[in-house]
Amino acid sequence: MTGSNKKKPIKILWIDDDENVLDFCCRTLRAHGAEVHSAESGMEGLQILMDNDMDVVVSDLEMVGLDGLEVAIKVNEMFSESPRKKPAFVILTAWVRDMSSEDMAEGCF
Repeated sequence: MTGSNKKKPIKILWIDDDENVLDFCCRTLRAHGAEVHSAESGMEGLQILMDNDMDVVVSDLEMVGLDGLEVAIKVNEMFSESPRKKPAFVILTAWVRDMSSEDMAEGCF
């Protein structure tokens, strides 16, 4: 029997406007075998996602321009009628912010 039992690496898109956080997290994930794409803005992240299949999107919540919640909403819209598999979405933040019921009702959580 020939072939390899190796699993394909998980594909992660990390979106963060903090260059140091982005660099550290992406280097760490790559060291553990992940295929990682990075974006310094929500708009850049959406463009990468249009051109690449991802298993997971990790986004900072507080960013200039499109914040993490807005990116999550746009990802839901992008994949609502798409035959492509919708990636899991994780929002992270170092800041404390209450999520309103309206935020939750957007269908992201």
